Amino acid sequence: MPRCNSKPQQDRVDEIHLAFWYNVNNGLSARLAPQKARVVTFQTRRSGRDIDLKYLPPLNRQRSYAYVAIDRATRFVYLEILPDRRAPTAAGFLARFPLEVYTILTDDGSEFTDRFAVDKKGKPQDKPSDDRPFDRICGGGRLNLEVYLSCAGRSDRRIAPLRVLSTPTRRRWNRNSLEMSHMASWLVKAMVQRSIGALPNPYFWNGLLQDWVTHSTRLTDEVFFENLRNCGLHLANLQRYNSTTLGGFAAFELGTGWFPVVPIGLFLCGAREVWTWDIAPLLKLDRLKGVIARVLELEQKQLLKSHLDALPERLALLKEVMTRCDSRQRHEPAQLLEQLNIHYRIGNASRSELPPASIDLIVSDVVFEHPSSAELSEILHEFRRISVPKAVMSHSIALDDQYSGRDSRITQFNFLRFSDRMWRWIDNPIIPLNRLRISDYRRLFSEGGFQIVEEISRRGDPAELARVPLAERFRGYPIEDLLVTYARLVATPRNS
Repeated sequence: MPRCNSKPQQDRVDEIHLAFWYNVNNGLSARLAPQKARVVTFQTRRSGRDIDLKYLPPLNRQRSYAYVAIDRATRFVYLEILPDRRAPTAAGFLARFPLEVYTILTDDGSEFTDRFAVDKKGKPQDKPSDDRPFDRICGGGRLNLEVYLSCAGRSDRRIAPLRVLSTPTRRRWNRNSLEMSHMASWLVKAMVQRSIGALPNPYFWNGLLQDWVTHSTRLTDEVFFENLRNCGLHLANLQRYNSTTLGGFAAFELGTGWFPVVPIGLFLCGAREVWTWDIAPLLKLDRLKGVIARVLELEQKQLLKSHLDALPERLALLKEVMTRCDSRQRHEPAQLLEQLNIHYRIGNASRSELPPASIDLIVSDVVFEHPSSAELSEILHEFRRISVPKAVMSHSIALDDQYSGRDSRITQFNFLRFSDRMWRWIDNPIIPLNRLRISDYRRLFSEGGFQIVEEISRRGDPAELARVPLAERFRGYPIEDLLVTYARLVATPRNS
């Protein structure tokens, strides 16, 4: 039979769609148990597509619906997050389904069909009126539409020509559809960020989302003290592997982020200059002011010394900058940081244009998991070029699926199930995850001209990893490689 090729105009910017392969559990894609002598089993070569939708929790105070189509033979799942459940929307979803369709199973929702409406004038009994786009697409003998009733109390007699799913089967379908909506909770976040990534100036819009929806740009105690701890660890690594430069070292930070805690900490502990690099201008005056205020508050309470060995003269300079933050004259964050000899730069760190052999300490925190392997290779070669012979690199790297931090239903290893092609559909284009494993980082460090002198790693639960069907890319890795979810790597230039 010919495939339906209807392609309605997509004129809503909030329409997000995504196709993905997913290993559906609990028999979601299994053949339905036939009723006695009444049901014709699907042929595998002409398998059915189950279509249903679920109402999702409000997304930025707007309703959204998860439309799901499941191919029974291949376990292919097609999902779109759409803004309404109108009949044209449902018809557009069907038209965009990428596989050839012969038979559709769905419920009697008005967005799909009106064949069971009893109060519609001029409509034949138990037949569609043909004013539903979904019915029209399935009309003309092109597709076979099989409907099960989602409401209790209706007589099977009314749909004798159709297939009625048994109560246990409907319950299984509803349960598995609920599981699909649960699965969509992390996909919703991914798709929202993909849609933001398609907008002009995506970092601005993502910042608004994080400011007003997720509230992830707040300088909480956890964020502040974690950054202070990271700064202390970087300084300890410098002292351990190159104690001769502590009198006045030059530092390079990759990934300034929202809060410049680390570069300010390096300045307070004696850095003669700090270069802090980012790919987007995330730093704002109120965030800089918040960091300085927190540091000075710790100093006033005589608690800062338990975190950093701040020099008194550097604290005095920091107080002067805080005074300028409070003045009526408008100052840009980069201008204020320059007064501390902290150079805030936006751009590609692999083209820093810094002089060769000019940096003593290179640091980053949960940044290396974002650049691609090729990009990271370029960055590491640039780091080698600007490193002095006794330079120290200190990096923390997150190797887990960071969507698992937002959705407890998936594990830290969930992203290992997807092929590279499918991951490009799911991955966040603003803050992508490269999915590199610990052995990949070891190789890239070595190829970039560094030797790892210290490695501290944290591993996940082997039982959780065992439940994830690995994509082909990851099947050749040792289990110990795949289990690493976090690592701290310290490296020095390798003697050529």
